[in-house]
Amino acid sequence: MRQTVLRQIARPDEHHQLHIDVPVEFGTQVEVIVLRIEEDIPTAANTTVLQAKGGFVHQVLADPAEDVWNDL
Repeated sequence: MRQTVLRQIARPDEHHQLHIDVPVEFGTQVEVIVLRIEEDIPTAANTTVLQAKGGFVHQVLADPAEDVWNDL
């Protein structure tokens, strides 16, 4: 399957410039759209913390009825 989309989250350098490595299979002409991000994008490091704060962890996983899965 040919890749047709490339998404990167990047920070401009001190000159407000970005460098993008474009895959060869994209050819010689691409469209670039730059969007401002209002908040930090979750990373692998902070995703676990975000999940732990969610209602699923406290309401479903903490439910004593779910302990049946520990006996398998």
